[in-house]
Amino acid sequence: MKNWVGLLIVTFAYSISCFTQQDLKAINEGEKYASKAEEYSIKAVKACENDNRKKCLELFEKSIAFYTQAIDADPQEDNYYLNRGLTYDYIENETAALEDFTKGIELNPDKTLCYIARSQTRRLMDDYQGSYADAMKHSEIYGDDNESLQCKRHALLNLKEFEVAITVITQIIEKNPDNDYYYINRAVCYIETANFDAA
Repeated sequence: MKNWVGLLIVTFAYSISCFTQQDLKAINEGEKYASKAEEYSIKAVKACENDNRKKCLELFEKSIAFYTQAIDADPQEDNYYLNRGLTYDYIENETAALEDFTKGIELNPDKTLCYIARSQTRRLMDDYQGSYADAMKHSEIYGDDNESLQCKRHALLNLKEFEVAITVITQIIEKNPDNDYYYINRAVCYIETANFDAA
């Protein structure tokens, strides 16, 4: 099971005047199904917290079914792909998650949160180059937040790109100065680059 991080990311920003009646109907239908999906996701998390794995998986499957209905109703909304992908990730179906995040990116390449979600999934699939590229794209759009920096750190360490990793870890330390782990992490990178004084 994956950590419950960001599963309920839902962003609705619509300019109603630009839509036809058919568009509005699709949007309303999509929102209705997405709302049901979120309800099941919340119940699933509670079941997981109570160590009821079977119930947890059943509820997440229902959530996925409702997100699928939301997508069928409004296939242009990238957030539905994002949230269904995060749900797939949670039940360890990384292949389906990757497909959803990629579709979300195709729909909204300049704004979507699917880049950071796909970065995390690619890391789970040992695609560190892809993970790093997606984290960089997320940073380009939203700036360096904790999630993008962590994705970069993991990818760079696995790629043995220690010089670049030092820069990223330094940024993480600036945001988390009281966390000893990152100082140790950076010290290891310094050792790998033969900078023993800095280590």
